[in-house]
Amino acid sequence: MFFFHFCQSIYIHVQSLSLISNYFNNLMIRNVIEQAMALALVPALYVQELNDDEREDISELLHYFNDH
Repeated sequence: MFFFHFCQSIYIHVQSLSLISNYFNNLMIRNVIEQAMALALVPALYVQELNDDEREDISELLHYFNDH
């Protein structure tokens, strides 16, 4: 159940940041958000850095993710 709630909280936060249209229309943004959801399942050794453009587009979501 943890993984479901983890993904649900990220998706709700995406909605609250008005990123939902980007989620549906921008494949790169959707991939980054879905990868953030998958981070709970990935060992830290395999986590890669985002490029600057991707980081800027979802910076508020990343702050939320880091804080929780």
